[in-house]
Amino acid sequence: MIGKLTARLEALEAENEALRSENGRLKKRIEELERKSKKYVAPYSCEQPKAEPKPPGRHAGQGPFVSKQRPSREQVTRIVDVKLQNRCPCGGELQPFKTDFAFITALPAAPPQVTAYHLEVGRCDVCGRAVRATHPAVAADQRGASAHRLSPEVYCLAHSLHYDLGIPVRKVPEVLRLTTGLSVS
Repeated sequence: MIGKLTARLEALEAENEALRSENGRLKKRIEELERKSKKYVAPYSCEQPKAEPKPPGRHAGQGPFVSKQRPSREQVTRIVDVKLQNRCPCGGELQPFKTDFAFITALPAAPPQVTAYHLEVGRCDVCGRAVRATHPAVAADQRGASAHRLSPEVYCLAHSLHYDLGIPVRKVPEVLRLTTGLSVS
């Protein structure tokens, strides 16, 4: 009987040890899952990092540098030739052997184009009524306080800034002033 109890005790101790190890493993897994659920970033594709990962970033000489291509001859509007100094900083004579190129692309600094229409106004000899000359670009009611209007291109640009790019309406006049020099209220 004591032999049976000893065997039973050993079996229960072995089972107890197995249950304790499984319990420890499951507690670790629960902690790991709780930690993952509190992260605000996307998980990595795999849990274990690579043994030899590639260094981040772009390395010299890799990839096409399409955004840094030089402009074509037709695009160049002004050429400035810069000559060498007479002497090297060390004091020696300088002999030119090649020409380097550098380009700066800038927005044109053109003022807005304003067209003035001088419309003759005449008086009728018969009825004494004033009649104004007409032009297709000038609206019939374009006189007095509303004599100055914006072109359809300016309206299109303002609408595009607001509706396409999401610039608030109150900021559109400032953007137009900064980019085109056009003063709009």
